[in-house]
Amino acid sequence: MAAERVIGVDFGTSTSVIRVKRYRGGEPVSQERLVAEAVVFNNGIPMVPTLIQRLGENAYFGCDAQTAKRGAVLYHSFKVDLESPDPEKRQKARELTQEFLKYLAGVYKSQSEGGHLGEADDRERTIISYPVKWGSGTKKFMLEAAGQAGFPNVEGMDEAQAAIHAVTLQSESYLKKEGYLREGRPCTVLLIDMGAGTTDLALCRYMPGDSPVTETLVSWPVGGNVLFGGREADELLRDYARTKLPEDMAEKILSKCSADKFKAWKENTVSPGLLRNDTVENFPDLDMIAELYDVEMEPWHLTRQTFEEKAEAYLKKFPALIRGCIAASGVKDADIELVILTGGHSQWYFVKEILTGRLPAVCGSLLPQITEDPNRILSVTRPQETVALGLVYAPMASFSGSPAGLADAEDITENVYVMDAEGFGGASKSAASPVVLPESAGSSSSLPEPAASSFSLSELAEKFTAGQDFVHPGRGDFAVKNMTLLREYLGISAGEKVYLACDTTLLGTCKYGYAFAESGVYSRRYGGMEFISWEIFADSGFRPFDIGEFGIGIGPLTLCHTKTGEPGNALRFIEELQKYLRQNRKQG
Repeated sequence: MAAERVIGVDFGTSTSVIRVKRYRGGEPVSQERLVAEAVVFNNGIPMVPTLIQRLGENAYFGCDAQTAKRGAVLYHSFKVDLESPDPEKRQKARELTQEFLKYLAGVYKSQSEGGHLGEADDRERTIISYPVKWGSGTKKFMLEAAGQAGFPNVEGMDEAQAAIHAVTLQSESYLKKEGYLREGRPCTVLLIDMGAGTTDLALCRYMPGDSPVTETLVSWPVGGNVLFGGREADELLRDYARTKLPEDMAEKILSKCSADKFKAWKENTVSPGLLRNDTVENFPDLDMIAELYDVEMEPWHLTRQTFEEKAEAYLKKFPALIRGCIAASGVKDADIELVILTGGHSQWYFVKEILTGRLPAVCGSLLPQITEDPNRILSVTRPQETVALGLVYAPMASFSGSPAGLADAEDITENVYVMDAEGFGGASKSAASPVVLPESAGSSSSLPEPAASSFSLSELAEKFTAGQDFVHPGRGDFAVKNMTLLREYLGISAGEKVYLACDTTLLGTCKYGYAFAESGVYSRRYGGMEFISWEIFADSGFRPFDIGEFGIGIGPLTLCHTKTGEPGNALRFIEELQKYLRQNRKQG
């Protein structure tokens, strides 16, 4: 049997990573369960700078773009502009992204053809990451761009989902031993992704088990970019350097020291030095430039205290981000049990100091459980690789991903009878324009077009609302916006009638569930969408089975219930509905 090869592509603001892992029968081929192959670049390390340099008609990518060339134009951090309000910036960012993804796909293909990443008959599946807060249009663009670049069978997953799963899988034994994770008990996790461009937060509910489930409760910030990324730290260090130079020469000397040199100084000298509580006394690149100009600099003497004084306003943005995320979620700060740090900027000493309340000049206690037990903060040695690993771990996980940033849509009035885990009923008004979402996990083909129904849907709707004992009008728990979200997640167009719908998430977020609609049955579980027409539904066998929650298999669909309650209502309803459809067809 051919193996499935999962290609994880983490397109980052400053660094991009590709990992590859092979599975057979849903299990890793390698005996090392968590080991993944790395696509390496021309500098020999398993990551590449997200850079494009243009000189005339020639383009240079990654490491080759780092070498200064007279007259060349360097493009960096263009990922940030993919959601710019400026149409010209946004279009330019899309062009650069498409170009860089084509470069990444070329490197992957060259190593794949050499047999270093698997066998020739492997079934390839690409999963590309994107921020939770991105709008559905930008997410759709990423999927299309990756496919056009040459990556096979592209799906998408948000960075928070991937990072949480990577870290919890890697730390599973430790977390269970310490009692932080327990089978069957959800854990509230704050994911903090600190990249070069921005810091993004996602508050999630993680359910451990053989097929662990991660559900995003809220992502933060919602709109715009709160500038608390690595680039702002670079600018702070540049400002500090300015104070060490004579005023009349400062700009001239600093102009000779590139942003990349400041970034390297920060990552290789300043951040690790302050982590050890050392005093930073040199910056070789800038010191040499000053010496060439025969300029005497003041001693550096960069300590934690001097950094915190210089960066006070900047550092206070971090607890403000965390408080904003918590307030938006409705979760209490005392309920947060684990913090996961990812992204290169997370390696700064002040991150853990602030999270544990040990920088009182910046803020007091933020998260009571974390303050009491700092071991509840999880990070990895190479945080830039966390997301890519989480992507290739996808076959070992269950995701309820969120297409964050869904556009507001004009409400369309309709009656929708809603089934919750305990029964049917309720009405909701509102619908939204359809949003194209990632294809079903494990499938490279697009969803089939809904088939025209040969059944009397008016009679069907009548039956749904006729008061049978498996229908309980008025008991649904959808809020007005929830039906809009469920339509978006399931891919149901605004004009299609929905007769019954079920939100199967633990917390009523509508991120996965199913719906009985005009053209057939829609389902979404663990991030993938599925559809069958009424004709197929009528003839499909169904079966209850245990997949960590209650599940019903209907042909190619699996309708899952993660809520507590009596699932017999769903089984009973399906039996009745199939019986009705078959009789109706015979009569027609």
